[in-house]
Amino acid sequence: ALKAERERVRECRAIGQQHGVDVQKFVDEGATVEAVRQHVLGVLAERQANPPTRDGAGSRISITQDGQHSYIRAAVNGVLVRCGAVLSDAERKEAAVECANWSLLRLAEECLRRAGQPVPNSPMEIAALALRGPALTSADYHLGQRHGETITITSSAFPYILANVGNKEMLAGAASVQLTYPEWCKIGSGSDFKAMSRLKLSEAGELPVVAEGNGYTTTKFSEQREQMTIATYGKCYNLSRQAIINDDLSAFVGIARAFGRAAAFKPEILATAQLVGNGNMADSVALFHSTHANLSGSSSYALTTVDQARAGIANLWALLAKQAAMKHADLSTEIGIYGGAMMSVVLTPVTGHFFAVAAVGSSSYASGVEGVNPLAKYGLKVIANPLLEHALVSGYSTTAYFGFANPADSPVIEVAFLNGQRTPYQEEVDNTGTGADGRVFKVRLDCIAGKVDWRGAVKEAGA
Repeated sequence: ALKAERERVRECRAIGQQHGVDVQKFVDEGATVEAVRQHVLGVLAERQANPPTRDGAGSRISITQDGQHSYIRAAVNGVLVRCGAVLSDAERKEAAVECANWSLLRLAEECLRRAGQPVPNSPMEIAALALRGPALTSADYHLGQRHGETITITSSAFPYILANVGNKEMLAGAASVQLTYPEWCKIGSGSDFKAMSRLKLSEAGELPVVAEGNGYTTTKFSEQREQMTIATYGKCYNLSRQAIINDDLSAFVGIARAFGRAAAFKPEILATAQLVGNGNMADSVALFHSTHANLSGSSSYALTTVDQARAGIANLWALLAKQAAMKHADLSTEIGIYGGAMMSVVLTPVTGHFFAVAAVGSSSYASGVEGVNPLAKYGLKVIANPLLEHALVSGYSTTAYFGFANPADSPVIEVAFLNGQRTPYQEEVDNTGTGADGRVFKVRLDCIAGKVDWRGAVKEAGA
């Protein structure tokens, strides 16, 4: 009985000390370990809902002693304040103010002290010891865990703080990129890295007369199948011990943001390359071709004046409106129907973009009824894509521009992401035995862009 009582007291006090909660009253009253644990959980929940802002001396309190996870969160926000990152009001309230004034080496020392680890005299040894630990993933950043195990008080929080800061800045960089492909591409998803088929069926054709007493006929549908395969795109960046000692926080944050921007911009490159590359479809005919009735080429429609831009865009609108739907296999003398697609987006290079904007933006362009601008009624969205005339994109042109129907109804280019995940993913490379100095992070995105149909888009070469 005495042994059991000593064990109860020891466990109760250990729970209270771990989370900074006074449980002596419960110990004296003979409460069970489970009762003490429930009390501590209640105190922690109340702290989270109503965090203290000032102590008795008027000093701001931002790091509570309720575990390693809360410390990491507060320290991350404190470091982000130092970076000049945009934080929410809640994040600023829980930010560790002292971390905003500390160097990376000073933060590493604090993490070692909180973990009960000895602090070496050498700055290089401090950085090396604080950086130790297994490779982290994005799940670890958010859950405060290492490979499924909760971070303990004896683990250095320094790698988690740096990984969180890098991940947040990487995502911020990705969010800052101006993208055009969501306006003219279908956004799809794939569950693996196998070849994916995109199947399009023909229309049913005309409904024939059904004579009294006769049966109904059936239709053999035609189909068009295009394929694409999701690929992985990514790069690594390093946070070395030297960077910790030199306090190169701005460089670390800048690299993380740059990687986020690069990852977010990759689908834009892939989609534009498919568009201007004008590769063959499954029918062995180029995406934009006279056979597909979706190609025009006239210098009279170049984006060099407002009048020419207006005429060229009107011509694209007519080409798109007259596109026929896919005909079924039995069609011989039947009248094929139109696809019914109406142009909604005009995609231009930067060269001549303002002429295109002016061509559709004004309600009139002369005096009298004859001067009414018919393009103004359709609410066309004119978008500039600099990659259309980028010399490193195969098939680039400073004169060509495109018209698209709504990609949700008539997709031409599809950008597909693995499991629909459009956000770049960061995780740490396990560099054990590689000789890499410090922590190595990789940023990746699993995606692909491919042609799915020629119906739904038209091109004006402008020359």
